[in-house]
Amino acid sequence: MYELVKSQAKLHEQSHPIPYSNPNVNGFVLEMLEVMKENSAMGLAAPQIGLSINLFVRLDRYHNVLVYINPDITKVRETGWLVEEEMCISFPGEKVVVARPGTISVTSMDENWRFRKEKLIGAE
Repeated sequence: MYELVKSQAKLHEQSHPIPYSNPNVNGFVLEMLEVMKENSAMGLAAPQIGLSINLFVRLDRYHNVLVYINPDITKVRETGWLVEEEMCISFPGEKVVVARPGTISVTSMDENWRFRKEKLIGAE
């Protein structure tokens, strides 16, 4: 079982693309979902459990699991920025103010290596 990384330096390390059809991805995703569940989190990036790969998982507003392999932000709406107080499971109890674009467009692969293009609005 992977454990949460508590080092900001480690979290800021460059992550790397995952080669197509990497057989370990499903195992990584299952581990990440377990860590999310144990910490009542809505999302988790692979670097938060010590994996320097381009992978994150999140729950949508209906609590469906969404997997993002090699995500790429393709468009950022320059107006309508959101400023909110958030918590990070890597730093329990700490709240920080985060400013982020209100809308972004993201491309990625899902857990079955199917291409996905999404527009994400707010804290979706």
